[in-house]
Amino acid sequence: SGITVPTGTSFTITDGLAASTISSGTLAEARIPEIPQSKIADQAINEAKLQISNAPTNGQFLSAQSGNTGGLTWADAGGGMWKKLETQTLGSDVGTVEFSNTYITNTYIDFMVVISNLETASESSLRTRVRKVGSGSFESANYKYATRCFKSDSTTDHSGSSSDDRFEITPNNLRAQTAKPANIRIYYYNMFDSNSYVGFEAKGSYMNSSDQICVLYGAGMLQDGAGDTYDRILVYMGSGNIKAGTKFDLYGRS
Repeated sequence: SGITVPTGTSFTITDGLAASTISSGTLAEARIPEIPQSKIADQAINEAKLQISNAPTNGQFLSAQSGNTGGLTWADAGGGMWKKLETQTLGSDVGTVEFSNTYITNTYIDFMVVISNLETASESSLRTRVRKVGSGSFESANYKYATRCFKSDSTTDHSGSSSDDRFEITPNNLRAQTAKPANIRIYYYNMFDSNSYVGFEAKGSYMNSSDQICVLYGAGMLQDGAGDTYDRILVYMGSGNIKAGTKFDLYGRS
């Protein structure tokens, strides 16, 4: 039923195991060739036991890296995946929301702003601008765009310009009423590509000033001089404030 090893003595086990010496009641090296999966308890192997070469941050994936310790490394997801960079949930009514170069860097090619629970203090359109690297102000010319909304009465509204001072996201005014928020995504392409113009795209839904549901789609371009790069984003209403509780999430894609 058991084996007692007196202190100061030893013996060798050879049957079914690679040779191992047990000394003074302690198993010094049990070189067991294989452990059946059924014998491993749930949660018995943790991150430390995997010998991963670095510490992770939220959102990363485990990748194979043969040159690193243990052959495993935590890394950012590739292949066009969006990574959340910043969240701003408004604690009070504000006129503008800005994303700075703290998060908008050349680590990423494209950016996306997701706006949820958007309520406005007055009925107005939603707009955006971008700012050049090193500039003291947001660009206020050469925005070319076309936007359209499909309304719940089966008609459409549209807006467009070949040269405006902003990218007009919505072709009509948002409803200024509690519990009828807008939910909109704005994409900013090629922000750090000096060979391409910055591109814009907008999708979402909102209630217009006539209390109709609008399905939004819009696109545009900042047709400014070639060779420029941009590292700030501004979102604002044509007039009035964006109300407290509106949530803005900034994402980047490499």
